[in-house]
Amino acid sequence: MADKYLEAGAMGATAAGAGGAAYLAGGDKRKQKKADKARQDRRNKVRKARKDKTVSMRNQANAEVAQSKLDRLQKIKPSDLNDKNKKVRKALIQEQKNIIKGATKSTAKEIAKKVGLRSIPVIGAFLTAFESTPAYSRGGVVKKKK
Repeated sequence: MADKYLEAGAMGATAAGAGGAAYLAGGDKRKQKKADKARQDRRNKVRKARKDKTVSMRNQANAEVAQSKLDRLQKIKPSDLNDKNKKVRKALIQEQKNIIKGATKSTAKEIAKKVGLRSIPVIGAFLTAFESTPAYSRGGVVKKKK
């Protein structure tokens, strides 16, 4: 009976010794793996910082464009519009306010669905149709015949 325990103990010691030797032999691999992980973490940190900067710059640009569109939409007098166009104007104004707040842009179809219309023209077409601007708003000069 004692021989069985002695034999089992010897086998366990041998296995532990072999495991210890394997652990010591794999030291270089562990160091390399740790260094690789640290390098990857640094790269990911730099990539994340670059991505965050790009996203913030894009959001800032979108907010500036939305603010200019909002100003132009608010200059359109509701008294000059019919009921359908008043709804469209109100929906487009709300959409630009949402973009300024940081929400994602909605499609024209989604905006129309909220307002209860079948379609809404793109904001540029709507502004062009209803915004009152002089023919030579860019500083052109009218040449008159003498």
